[in-house]
Amino acid sequence: IEYTHNGYQSILNIFENENESSERFILGDFFQMDQDKKYDIVFSGWFIEHFDNYEEVIDSHIRLTRKWGLTVIVVPKYHIYYKYFQDLLYVDLMQKQHITEIMNKSSLEKIFKWHEALGNISLTLIEEIEPASFWQLV
Repeated sequence: IEYTHNGYQSILNIFENENESSERFILGDFFQMDQDKKYDIVFSGWFIEHFDNYEEVIDSHIRLTRKWGLTVIVVPKYHIYYKYFQDLLYVDLMQKQHITEIMNKSSLEKIFKWHEALGNISLTLIEEIEPASFWQLV
């Protein structure tokens, strides 16, 4: 699901370039999704850190995932490599548009361990997908 028309079209282009079907990709509002409908994969990238109620947003992702399905939530890591430059160059972007509290391992572990205790998920954290790149600083 993608909320913006530009983002949706970009993703359709990616699917088309890879000769993959995009018929199950949805243009719409995540918060208007039918919570009774379940999906095999729920992917969220650079989304939850924009909401004060990020725990509820994470819960919504998990509720939308079918049993034995996969929930992937990508959150930018707000650590020393980026923090210094982002705070220096983009203080408004980071401090006013992001909930930096969720952008660290311990906050995520706390939320997901609660779900793990309920038996409805298995937690796997991947701390670094790739090393810091200049494009991530600008």
